[in-house]
Amino acid sequence: GQDELLFDGDSAAVAPDGSKWFGQGSKILRYHESGWEHIIIPNGMSIARHSVTQIVFGKDGDTWFSTQSGVVCFDGTTWQRFGVEEGCTDKEIIAAIADRDGNLWFSDSGGGVYRYDGNTWTRYSVTIKNSPSRTVNSFVCDTNGTLWAGTSDGLAVFDGDAWREVPALSETNFRDNVIKAIAADREGGIWAGTSTGSVFHLRNGEVISYTPENGVLLPVSMLTMLVDDDGVLWVANGQSGTIIPPYGLARFDGKTWMR
Repeated sequence: GQDELLFDGDSAAVAPDGSKWFGQGSKILRYHESGWEHIIIPNGMSIARHSVTQIVFGKDGDTWFSTQSGVVCFDGTTWQRFGVEEGCTDKEIIAAIADRDGNLWFSDSGGGVYRYDGNTWTRYSVTIKNSPSRTVNSFVCDTNGTLWAGTSDGLAVFDGDAWREVPALSETNFRDNVIKAIAADREGGIWAGTSTGSVFHLRNGEVISYTPENGVLLPVSMLTMLVDDDGVLWVANGQSGTIIPPYGLARFDGKTWMR
């Protein structure tokens, strides 16, 4: 039946009204109290030809879709694409987030970071080790509303005017500076996972490392991580259906890593 629709998609998000949105290639599905709804995309929109990579929600209730060719907004009735002509980008969107103030942030495959405040697009670059245009792979807001970014060469934070490098993590003995996923905990700490299976916890300027060198075998090329309501950290990569290291899913309860 309609309520038994199976889904194997690329992106998912929960809207403020509790409905669930899913991106499956160039298809968009929404699940609400009445069941599944297939969202019809108008012909000619880039989203109809490119996969949805991220879904976020604006302060006005609009739904925003990151694609392999820029950003698309849907207000429930009207679709609008934002690209270079509007001050955004035509490149593939890598990461997206809505911050505490309702601003929308997007990063692209060319190293650009774009903020939309509801009226104006502003482009930023992330400079680490004096090299600009580091690609942002993931965003997160901490408990204070500060915005952090995991990049292709370390961790960065937005100070209100510009993105700056986080020296505490940059000076850590990385095997790999490519941060694929980040998460924030309730105590104000930031977790960062790298492409080689290392995890770092930054809190109050101090860094704790969990790496293969010290016996922690975690999923490589982490795609996502989150901290649940109980304070447990979960990390996963794209190798679905397997629990054989170094692939799959792992969790950390503050004392022990479990797979």
